[in-house]
Amino acid sequence: MIDQRSRMLLGLVAGLVLLFACASPNWSGLSEAQISEWKADGVGPDVAKKWIGKGFDAADYKAWTGAGFTLDDASKWSGKKFTATQAQEWKSAGFSLNDAEKSRDKGLTPIPASGAAPATK
Repeated sequence: MIDQRSRMLLGLVAGLVLLFACASPNWSGLSEAQISEWKADGVGPDVAKKWIGKGFDAADYKAWTGAGFTLDDASKWSGKKFTATQAQEWKSAGFSLNDAEKSRDKGLTPIPASGAAPATK
């Protein structure tokens, strides 16, 4: 039979196991290399899995978030075949996604918003 002290110790150990199991990040389904890439950018498993679920990898995450895009916006722009850099250029030039797509399809490129006054003659 287990005495009172042993039961208490067993309960404590079981509680600690549950605590650490629940508190540890769940990187299941990802390779060690993938986990390292995401962790290098300071990203946890929940955020990483959301981006992966939309077809992005850690490098994509870094590019899109570095360009100021949320996951939702990155999905929309990349779904229209824009890279993060291209999307940032169009957006900073004042274009919506739809207008950027239409202009790009006509062969146009955005003119960067420089903040400078237009040149006069």
